[in-house]
Amino acid sequence: MSDQKTDVLNWDDTLEDTGYELIPEGFVSFEILDFQRTRKTKGKLGECNVAVLKLSVEHVDTGEKGTIEEELPLHKKLQFLLLQFFSSIGQRKPGDEGAFSPNWAKSAIVGATGMCEIGIRTFEKRDGSQGSANEIKKWLAPGEQPEGLQF
Repeated sequence: MSDQKTDVLNWDDTLEDTGYELIPEGFVSFEILDFQRTRKTKGKLGECNVAVLKLSVEHVDTGEKGTIEEELPLHKKLQFLLLQFFSSIGQRKPGDEGAFSPNWAKSAIVGATGMCEIGIRTFEKRDGSQGSANEIKKWLAPGEQPEGLQF
């Protein structure tokens, strides 16, 4: 996983066009580099609280590495997704049912590791051209990973 401190630029640094490299679809291990709380309008969900996660990922088959930003809307319709996320980072134990109170403290989120399945989402940019980005398809709890993958 990358060291977040090495990604920080200084005011006098030279800038390089690094481009945006897509990670192939599949399973990746991740480490959460940053977590921010915000409030956004999220389509049909309307305005809601949103957890913005910056993840360092490594593809388990190809070894390719990259950074993904993922948003988790805090909305009743997406509670299943939030439960998946907290299971993947070990806050919620596999098989637990019923009410769960997550620990949203930055210290409990940043540095957490786990595994997820990523895909590639295509979208229309503001200028009308097509763009692509990685997205999380499913957060995997320990024991849910495909055969042969252990984390």
